[in-house]
Amino acid sequence: MHNYPEFSTFSALLRTALELLPDRPEAGLLDMVRDDVVFEFPYAARSMVRRVIGRDGLAEHFAKSSKLFELDRLKLEAVHRSDRGRTVVFEFTAAGRCVATGRPYPQRYVSVVELREGLIARYRDYWNPQVLLDAMGDSVSAFAEEKAS
Repeated sequence: MHNYPEFSTFSALLRTALELLPDRPEAGLLDMVRDDVVFEFPYAARSMVRRVIGRDGLAEHFAKSSKLFELDRLKLEAVHRSDRGRTVVFEFTAAGRCVATGRPYPQRYVSVVELREGLIARYRDYWNPQVLLDAMGDSVSAFAEEKAS
């Protein structure tokens, strides 16, 4: 098994896992997605955002969610490529805490990413909702869906 390093940002982890923009280490998440990208969170609780469409929607979603958690570490655990490299499945872990409660946030993710023309077209993010609920406690309403996507 490949020994992957730890990362301090999600964008760096993505660039490594997907081998996107290796010549642009400063590139952020929004630089790696298509304008019509679809992000899906199949395991999100019913009151939480389950789907985000488009680069602008994603920017808004991540601006909101990035204020809820402080991540100390992201660790890429495994990368699996299929479909001539157009579909990539990667596993990673996160360690951090919920800002509102101070509770730990030790999450495991499995992400299925479809690439088109060298950019992320669809991203399905599988994670344990109970870990998020435990970390957020009563502040979970801050993560609730504001409008249907």
